[in-house]
Amino acid sequence: MFVILFMIFQMLSHIFVWNCQGCASPKFVRVVRDYYVEFYIDVEAFLETRVNCLKADRIISKIGLDCSHRIEAKGYAGGLCICWINTFQIQIMLNDPQFTLCHLRK
Repeated sequence: MFVILFMIFQMLSHIFVWNCQGCASPKFVRVVRDYYVEFYIDVEAFLETRVNCLKADRIISKIGLDCSHRIEAKGYAGGLCICWINTFQIQIMLNDPQFTLCHLRK
């Protein structure tokens, strides 16, 4: 029984979704990295990022995950960012200012 449960646990993925309502704070990257280390997160999605494209690119590079996709915020509204490690394949199926439809494969 233990071996079966352990095998199932190894196949599970850790996905972190956060309605951060702005990610411009210097504390944002530190908090995200702490969660990444503590919970072994494979995919991270941030909603309502509220930052321009240059700042979003800097934040994504500081987070340290291998791949990313983002939808730029319009003013202080919206914004979406998905980051993942390279052991996953994420295929973006549809982009909209309010959502992204994607297919996730390990």
